[in-house]
Amino acid sequence: MPYHPPADASPKVKAFAAYVNALSALDLPTALSYCDDQTFEMQLLPLALGRPALNKGQYEEFMKTTVLATFETLEITVFSVLESGDDAITVHAKSDSVSKLGTPWHNEYIFIIHFTPGENPKMTKYQEFMHTAFVAAFRAEEMKKKEALAGAA
Repeated sequence: MPYHPPADASPKVKAFAAYVNALSALDLPTALSYCDDQTFEMQLLPLALGRPALNKGQYEEFMKTTVLATFETLEITVFSVLESGDDAITVHAKSDSVSKLGTPWHNEYIFIIHFTPGENPKMTKYQEFMHTAFVAAFRAEEMKKKEALAGAA
């Protein structure tokens, strides 16, 4: 279901809406067009995951080898968007899908996103808190299915 911001939404909320709707359509090139080429940085949280921050090129590769490689569809639902200061928003959202191997995906997130100023803002910093216990269980189930497929071959 596409996210439709209020008619009077700020440029950064409108940019986020275009980004998340492209991501929900698995249209990575369009989603990446809302990321600043020079300063974009994506960080998976919590920091205890030990995942390094990714620049735009690394984020593109991460998305290709994870989300695009795993799912044929992805439904992102945005529950709330809170603006903080001139350059940031905080978002509560969830995503739902079924992997190509048939594993259900239901994850919940908090995004903290910073933008360049102006009428056509680009994301400069994208932090994503996710339901880490769910992700670990999902990965374990996917691994079991891949091993079963490999054993059957």
